[in-house]
Amino acid sequence: MDSIQNHIKEHYTDYALASVLGYIIWETTAYIFLDANYGTTQKSAFKQTMNDFLWGCACETENPILHSLGDMTKGSKYFFIRGKEYNDIYRKKCLITNYHIAHFLMYIVFGFLFPNIIPELIVVSSLFEVFEYYYCNCEDIMDIFYNILGLYVGKYIREKMC
Repeated sequence: MDSIQNHIKEHYTDYALASVLGYIIWETTAYIFLDANYGTTQKSAFKQTMNDFLWGCACETENPILHSLGDMTKGSKYFFIRGKEYNDIYRKKCLITNYHIAHFLMYIVFGFLFPNIIPELIVVSSLFEVFEYYYCNCEDIMDIFYNILGLYVGKYIREKMC
């Protein structure tokens, strides 16, 4: 128990900064998503472009084996904002989503800035996927993979630079 308390005391600043940065990213993404899809304000080209990017597919496949992988890893409402037809097709066809890329890039930043709390960041990112599963069935287990990969790439970059 003392070692856990010591770890928390040693890395309190990391926890605080990671929380603030995560909150800012979360709120910015949520604002863009909600305003672009449900907002009453006039939609700007930037917001619409960001929304289209986030809900897009970076790499699609026609391979039926890979389709089953997409079917297994993504929730039944993964692309829910694009409608049922798009969701049913691209949930299987889309091997790498733009959300995967966004997760990877965001977690590179976290890994670079907070290399001492990577296990905790993995737990938090996994809990988000559990939340997405129970809240809206829009989870993607591959997000956890891209988060972990991003964390360790960020840590590696930091070790090489510093």
